[in-house]
Amino acid sequence: FTVMGNPPLRRVFETVLRLPASIGAIDIDRQLAIFKARTEAQFGSADIAQFKDPKKLDALVRSFLLASEKAGGAAITEPGARALELLRASSALFARL
Repeated sequence: FTVMGNPPLRRVFETVLRLPASIGAIDIDRQLAIFKARTEAQFGSADIAQFKDPKKLDALVRSFLLASEKAGGAAITEPGARALELLRASSALFARL
């Protein structure tokens, strides 16, 4: 689950999956299990390659925006701007899948 080693993507997934930043303090194998279980529960699969599908990617972005808003995240001047910025920064990761 290559998301864990990519800070922008990790932030997106931590936000979407409503995980505290302190999750980084626990054993890496346990973190991986949590990320996978929650991703599968929310998106139907733990496979990161599912986000190559534009519909799945859109669901991820929408989930990020909603979770960010609920958490009182930074103000977003344009809908989806921050999520897109984070995802674009990690586009190389998706290209390698």
